[in-house]
Amino acid sequence: MRLLRRPAARLFFAVVVGLLCPRAALPKETISLEGKPEQEVYDIVVGLYQQGQKHAAAQGFKYLSDAAPSNAQYAFNAGFLMHSVDQFLLATEYYHRAEGLLQTRLAETEAEGYWQKEDLKLYADVINNVGSCYSALEKKDEALSYYAKAFELLPDDVPIAGLNYCQVLRSTAGEEQAVACFVKYGKFCQDAAQRHPSRAQQFRSLLADGFYELGVAYQALGRIIDASNAYNSALAINPMIAGALLNMGALHHRFGEVEDAVPMYERALERYRALGNTKNQAMALTNLAVVHEQLGNGTLAEETHGETLKLVSAQLALLGVTPFNDREEWTPLLAAFQAEHGEDGVPPRDLLHWTQSSIRSFSHRMRNRRSHCLWRDWDAQWATLHRLVLNHQLDGVPPYPSALLPFELLLLPVTKAHRLRVSVEHSAQFGDETASADVLGPPRDAQAARAPLRVGYICFDFNDHPTMHLVEGLFKNHALLQGRRRAEQVVLPSAVSALAAVRFAAYNYGKDDDSEYRRAAEQAPDEFVNMVEWDFNESITRIRGDGVQVLVDLQGHTMGGRGTIAAARVAPVQVNYLIFPGTSGARYMDYVVVDRHVAPPEHAAFYTEKLLLLPRCYQVNYYDRHFDVLREMSTALKEPPTPAASEGEGAAAGDAADKLRLIENILPAASDGSRRGLALDEGALSRAREERGLPGAEATVFANFNKLDKLEPQVWEEWMLTLQRHPAAVLWLLMPRKNLPPDAPILTTLRAEAASYGVHPSRIVFAARVPKHEHILRQQLADLHLDTHIYGAHSTATDALRGGLPTLTLAHLASFPERVGLSILDSMSPAAGAAWAGLSVGDALGALSRKDFMDRAFELTQRRGSKPTLAAILKRALLSAVDFELFDTRGYTRDFQRALQATWELHSSARALGFPQRTGHVFPATSPAGD
Repeated sequence: MRLLRRPAARLFFAVVVGLLCPRAALPKETISLEGKPEQEVYDIVVGLYQQGQKHAAAQGFKYLSDAAPSNAQYAFNAGFLMHSVDQFLLATEYYHRAEGLLQTRLAETEAEGYWQKEDLKLYADVINNVGSCYSALEKKDEALSYYAKAFELLPDDVPIAGLNYCQVLRSTAGEEQAVACFVKYGKFCQDAAQRHPSRAQQFRSLLADGFYELGVAYQALGRIIDASNAYNSALAINPMIAGALLNMGALHHRFGEVEDAVPMYERALERYRALGNTKNQAMALTNLAVVHEQLGNGTLAEETHGETLKLVSAQLALLGVTPFNDREEWTPLLAAFQAEHGEDGVPPRDLLHWTQSSIRSFSHRMRNRRSHCLWRDWDAQWATLHRLVLNHQLDGVPPYPSALLPFELLLLPVTKAHRLRVSVEHSAQFGDETASADVLGPPRDAQAARAPLRVGYICFDFNDHPTMHLVEGLFKNHALLQGRRRAEQVVLPSAVSALAAVRFAAYNYGKDDDSEYRRAAEQAPDEFVNMVEWDFNESITRIRGDGVQVLVDLQGHTMGGRGTIAAARVAPVQVNYLIFPGTSGARYMDYVVVDRHVAPPEHAAFYTEKLLLLPRCYQVNYYDRHFDVLREMSTALKEPPTPAASEGEGAAAGDAADKLRLIENILPAASDGSRRGLALDEGALSRAREERGLPGAEATVFANFNKLDKLEPQVWEEWMLTLQRHPAAVLWLLMPRKNLPPDAPILTTLRAEAASYGVHPSRIVFAARVPKHEHILRQQLADLHLDTHIYGAHSTATDALRGGLPTLTLAHLASFPERVGLSILDSMSPAAGAAWAGLSVGDALGALSRKDFMDRAFELTQRRGSKPTLAAILKRALLSAVDFELFDTRGYTRDFQRALQATWELHSSARALGFPQRTGHVFPATSPAGD
């Protein structure tokens, strides 16, 4: 019986990275061996081992070894069985006894001129296993020494020692050295297979394991293509390597090929079930459930999460624990297990693993329920999850990372302090700031101060994604303000000369979707750097080498973020901007771009960054691309129709006229840039509405086009109570995905939720997914956009307002994602002072409480005879006024450049005076008039 054991490699969650943990302990068996002959004892112990009673067998060989202290095989077997149940300290004691005995015997036989081959092989096994125990005990240097010794002694007989060595090297010397080690080990396996044809299959199996470990190292370095190739090489040799299947699925999952992840996860799950590996089975189930959730199958995701929790609960039951109990019950159990089994005992380790696994699984299931509006017992379930995360993770003994990640917390009712705490913890995994003077750079001299400021944007979503929809205008106006697009014949005001020049690059690490947005991202910057196939070190080296002075991270804690790059301090000034509405929690991020509404100065304590307050709404907006499409449509619709040959063609001409009116309502028409703002007559409005499944002009249409995961039971109740007060009103929601059938589970769920409030299911109408210009156009067909509260509408709100749809929001909420609506409304003051028909937009559309929100929704849409509703008056003002500050992309770009320039000047001044890098908050002035 020899244990050829190696440390387990990392397996990657799509969302969370996990480690393979030690096996669960079996119950401790006891048996009386006193007074029995040695051979009888040996037979009993071997029988116990064959029956799977490892604890009893371990005690048996311990008894034999103590009774026959010169028997190296007994000592080895005792160590082997202690090792197999993760009693590492006891295992090393007996391994060292066997090691000493074998060293003496080998020395004696060497003196006699020969070596005992079996003794030498056993000796190599012993020292390999000692290395494994030291690795488990986190004694990495000792582990490396023993693995190296075993591999050097008999590489062809104990080849796994070389693989073990490379794995431990990863944790001590880093991934780069581990890659070189695994590559060298692969060459050894190939050569060994040729030297030993009869054992070729063994070496090919180890070669497959080596490829798998190589993939893990590449993946940790961010070398995704290399990782994929290594995993595929492993699977080509051994299609049953579950870890390679799981990690390949995670790669597909993380980089947007979600459907391709499914078969990989399913094959990994099948393999783990066959192996009886419950821990990695739970990991594969979780990843598979997340895929089902993202593909829109909330019911299947719920079932799969349920299967995971059933598995986890069964493991906890074996340890005497009921899932989701209070901390007061779990803590004594941990202490009792610890006292019984000692510091290296397995039960505490397993108990901690499965309690944490239960919280993570519960968290994943709750996220699926939120995103698919499965709200049964929501408040009680959320309270349980919140308590578990606080008691057993953030405040646990020992503490564990929060199962709720920073972005998820934006959608949940937690305090600013809680969000800050989790963001700090999450960012710490990428590293803390230890920037040296050479990275931060010397102070700028006078000549350097006149050079363009070098700005770098890093992002995963330079494609057809809301991020690029917003920053396309920022990029184009950066270029225009530099005068680099002379072909467009843009005449810049003389005041622009006072604005510091900016030279900017876009650093991409996301996929190319071949969209117009991707082409714009490539063409607008001075340089577009595609780092999608680069590892972290290559990316870091390139950005530093480009001399970027201000790095702008557009991703933050959202899907696809690469915190490792910013954590390396690739630029002297680093800025958290736009997509993640909150603090990064990272000391290596210097500033967060905000405004006085989303992050008033009194909230500064809840940000690790300094506040970079813009003098306008922090969110950049850009609609020129969509208006260009609408202008082309308008031109086509104005072409003289051919003589109508039938009644049908006449109807088509009427539809064209209706659509032309919708387009002209939102396109600038007059020389001053104002829009016509002509209301559709009731017939045209009814026709346009009915074409989209809405009731006619006599009905009130409330809209919300947010993603459905922003909904929560309380806001849904407010909307349903509002519909109750408006018997003829409907609620218009955005279809969660394209091509969903009318009976899709999530649509059925929301209709059933409406029915539970006495609202007929037919009053919940779903808007199809359409191109952005069509989406903006159809905003006019609704009467009022109702905002969500915990995570309000951001770009969704600006889409509504740009299309002429007033947006009702809840003002004076607690934190950044909740307060964006207030910021947007404040920026809706007309640039040239046009009136809002006597109404203040903030007063009209900024509710002061949840009750006030429902009252205003009713009052703004209440019909009073032939008079227009207040919402209609606001809509007319939106459509007829000149452009608002919110949509002044060029003015925004000037203010944003000034803000970035201010951060750099502060940095340079601080460096020149010998002050620390981190300086105070920045409040840049607004653009001068006429700028």
